[in-house]
Parts: sequence; C-alpha cells; structure tokens
Amino acid sequence: MMKQKTLPFQIGADPEFTISQDGRDISAYKFFNAFFKDELDRKAMGHTIKGKGCIGWDGEISTAEIRPTQSNNIETILANMETLFKSMTDKVKGFEFNTNSKTKPTGGHVHIELDEMDMSNEYHRKLYSKMAFYLLPLKLGENKTNREVRRKKRYGSVDEYKIKKFKDKETMEIRTLSAEWLTTKKIAKSTLTYIAICYYEIKKQLCLN
Repeated sequence: MMKQKTLPFQIGADPEFTISQDGRDISAYKFFNAFFKDELDRKAMGHTIKGKGCIGWDGEISTAEIRPTQSNNIETILANMETLFKSMTDKVKGFEFNTNSKTKPTGGHVHIELDEMDMSNEYHRKLYSKMAFYLLPLKLGENKTNREVRRKKRYGSVDEYKIKKFKDKETMEIRTLSAEWLTTKKIAKSTLTYIAICYYEIKKQLCLN
C-alpha cells in the first residue's frame, strides 16, 4: 500500500453529529456530562485525548462535534477521528450517532491552514470564490432533505467561510459542507483529499496571477 504524501499545509475539521436513543435526540452536553463526567476537559468542551483531539459539544450543545488534532497527513486525521470515536463507542452502548440533518442541522466544517501571503481580505475572497466552485459537486451530492433543513436555518450556503486565528497561523474554515462526509472512512478520506488538492492547485494558480 502506498503511503500518502505529506501536504505542505495542515488540515483540520470539526464535523458535527447527533446522538439519539430509540428515535429520541439526546443533548450532546448532557450525554458527555453523564458518561464522561470524570474525564471531561470543560475548557475544550468534551473528552480530550492528548495528541488526538477532542470529542464533545460546541456552542450548540444539542449537537455533538469531533475535533481531531490537525495534521498535514490525511491518514493521520482519519486515525485521530477513529481513536476519538472509539473512546466513545467502547464506553457507551445503545445509542445511535447520526450525520444527517433531519432533526438538527449538522455541519461538516473543514479547516485549511493559510500562510503568510494570505493576509488580505481581498485575497481570502478570491481564494474562497474559486474554492466554492469546486465545492459545488459535494454540495449537490448531499441528501436533499438534509440540504433543505440546513438551507432553512441559513446554514451551509456555498459562500460560507470564516478566517480564524489558530496559534500563530490563520485558517480558512470551509462551512459549506454538511456532515455527511463523516459517515464512512472512505468518504471522509475522499472528501478531505479532494479539498486539499483543490486548495493546493488554486493557490498555485493565484500565485502565478
């Protein structure tokens, strides 16, 4: 098996999912406070595994979120996710974990590390406008019901992104995608690889122009 190449930038993600039991949604905040009470990192809002990331809740406490430690190797990100999910599923039985948006909108946000040349707002807009074009096939492939739920909540439009500070770097958070890419490891790998390739090639084009 060929080893995946290291990227010249790091990728991170914080996709969301819902927790349910017998068809009834469970608050992520209540879930983690009940089953991981003595292991919670309250500052990180969840259960943290050093070097792997955190799984817990975010500002919307009803939905759960997984935040793997960022990496410049996609296989490493997937391994981090697997470790985080396993820490939860090994401990807690009888619950369902869903990536659809049928009851609550779930986002599959992806973070890409920017470098020193990416500081101007004009550059960010130009970069993302080109990225958005290549995100359309992923957007159109989403479950129709999920897409409609997210649209009504004004969540996940094709032009939705944020520039955030992370340590000494800036990141571009792509907020367009639903959490459907989290459903299987192969889909997750394909999605993150596709986004990384698009970003890399667009940056090369912008550098030349």
